[in-house]
Amino acid sequence: MSQSLGYLLQLLERHYSLKMVMLYLDMPPTFKHICLKVLDLLGNKPDVIFSTDMYVEDSIKSQERLRRGSSDKILLEGVNTRRPADFKLFLHNGDNKKQLFKLMLCVWSSEETAE
Repeated sequence: MSQSLGYLLQLLERHYSLKMVMLYLDMPPTFKHICLKVLDLLGNKPDVIFSTDMYVEDSIKSQERLRRGSSDKILLEGVNTRRPADFKLFLHNGDNKKQLFKLMLCVWSSEETAE
């Protein structure tokens, strides 16, 4: 199993880690379906707090990321964009993660999801 699951697990409580392993093993083909599956794993809760890291330019953390290197930025053209074959590599780019989190917000707050 790949290490990329660790990045995705940061946004969920430990309680869901086993479910996240199952998500990774059965990763949906599009970003929309990934977002919906993560939301489904959260369960039917009245309130969910969604928190991510901040990506501040010129911070120590940002400099460390530059030192380690990153993957290419992939432009997500919409919710139906197919996920890359190497999801771990996709998550090695801060811009990619920002796009993924914006997509999650978009999908999770859509009328379709509210139904």
